Amino acid sequence: MLLSLREAWLTFTRAANFGLLSISHRLKRIEVWGMPEYVMIEPTNACNARCPLCPTGAGQITRAAKMMEIDIFKRLVDEIFPYVHTLNLWNLGEPFLNRRSFDMIRYAQEHAIRVKVSTNGWVLYQSENIGQLIDSGLAQLIVSLDGATAETFNQYRVGVDFERVLTGLRLLRDEKTRRQVTHPVVEWQFIVMRHNEHEIEEARRLAREAGAIFSVKTVGVPASAPSLFERFLPSNKELTRYVQKEDGTYDLTVERKNDCYLLWHSLVVNADGQVIPCCWDYYDELPLGNVSQQTIRQIWNGPQMQELRRKILTSRRDLSPCAECTVDARLALSLTAPRTRLGRLWSRFAQARKN
Repeated sequence: MLLSLREAWLTFTRAANFGLLSISHRLKRIEVWGMPEYVMIEPTNACNARCPLCPTGAGQITRAAKMMEIDIFKRLVDEIFPYVHTLNLWNLGEPFLNRRSFDMIRYAQEHAIRVKVSTNGWVLYQSENIGQLIDSGLAQLIVSLDGATAETFNQYRVGVDFERVLTGLRLLRDEKTRRQVTHPVVEWQFIVMRHNEHEIEEARRLAREAGAIFSVKTVGVPASAPSLFERFLPSNKELTRYVQKEDGTYDLTVERKNDCYLLWHSLVVNADGQVIPCCWDYYDELPLGNVSQQTIRQIWNGPQMQELRRKILTSRRDLSPCAECTVDARLALSLTAPRTRLGRLWSRFAQARKN
């Protein structure tokens, strides 16, 4: 089927923008041609869970709990359109605690921006949210389910009701079937840790039953807390992004280079308007500006961002948190989609993205 004029224009604009970003990165330009191609916006940094490795769950975040205002969100979308093709609507909180989250998804979707949301499953507690997940036009829902039983799951996802999340997933599956729609694509994301590695196959079975893609992801552990490596790293060394050195400390399985793809392709906007380079900057150590006083375009090539790109190209090991970042390591170990045509297509796409 032929593309509409609007679709053709969007496709061309985004492809051209991606080309400019890629050339800028290859040439190591600190003043980048183009605009970010994907953006993460945080609806809130508040959360209902107390996950021990999450700065929010562990009570380590110093900034006050905040809900992003819908007017600010709309202004951001207006500015990043038509360049951004994907919007990640989360960061250090449970996004659906913001009551305007569905309005945010709809607004971005109206601008032909594909929206992904990662949730601990709280949104699935209320049956009335099932229809809203579909009606909003949400493209992908990532649900963090690190276990196949409540006992195992709650060793990490403290404060989340496993059975209610599982029930909600099944309700969403049934409602998508009833309406004959394929969105949102649901991903059951299983972060593999020492206490849950024995349940991977059972969780994979439950995901298939719930009509979800099943993904296994390696766990990230802060280098500043060495005792947590022994507690959380799986005993199966093939299921971790770390290797233990001769002195007993841990490092990534890949070398950290003086480079970072993200600084030439994306940005993160926190709920309070603060812009940071990526979601690994938990404590806003690298502030780039604030959208309450500046535009995304001003921040994207502003002095702070240009200086950060210069430093990452020359002395990453001296930058915090970049020196500890694990983005260079392989994160997704496997993805298994439901046995449908859409699922098989998704598997091929996900595998290509992982590689």
